[in-house]
Amino acid sequence: MAHGTRYLTLWPFIAFDLISHGETRLPYHLFLRRIGRDLPTAKLLHMGQPISVKKINKLLDVFDGNTYGYHMACEPVEGAVWRCERDGKVDMLAKYVRDFKEDGKYFNEDHNKLTWNWRD
Repeated sequence: MAHGTRYLTLWPFIAFDLISHGETRLPYHLFLRRIGRDLPTAKLLHMGQPISVKKINKLLDVFDGNTYGYHMACEPVEGAVWRCERDGKVDMLAKYVRDFKEDGKYFNEDHNKLTWNWRD
């Protein structure tokens, strides 16, 4: 079910994280190794030194004439996640949400009218 940005994807799921042993997040390189090529993963926008929100917004504003972002979004992508790792461990995650994001816009009390991230 769509919770935020709607996507017209060939996959019903895009992997972005893997939690092991309760609440331990795998470092990015181990996550990629574990996922392998069996599942699509969220687009990596940047790795290395800090990057500004302004630069991330430019990377998010990819539009090919029909869809947005890197996974066929039906609308502008609502934000990005910063993943900070130190000493081979995930230290923290932070989510940046753009100012046009509308909380709960796809939630509906009528379960027969749910919005799905899938082609109609």
